[in-house]
Amino acid sequence: MLTAIENIQQLLQIHAEKGVPMEMSVPFLLKLAGKGVEETATEAGFTRTHFYLTLRGERTPPEGLRQLLEKRLGQDPWKVYGETDERKLAQ
Repeated sequence: MLTAIENIQQLLQIHAEKGVPMEMSVPFLLKLAGKGVEETATEAGFTRTHFYLTLRGERTPPEGLRQLLEKRLGQDPWKVYGETDERKLAQ
């Protein structure tokens, strides 16, 4: 049986493979992890708006945010989405 964090990791992979936008995937997965967007944004030193702009790719994600999301989701979402894009291009 998978742990909650392993389930979240699998869902993140599926979302990336199916092309679910990160700004929709990450808030959903944070909720599953028992954390909210507002709480996560604040802890990372962001406003909610800046957090969403970063998820949409309109801002470069700082290392602190990447580490916080990796801690909460079990993986760095930018890395997962980037690796998925690389695999799709290789096909």
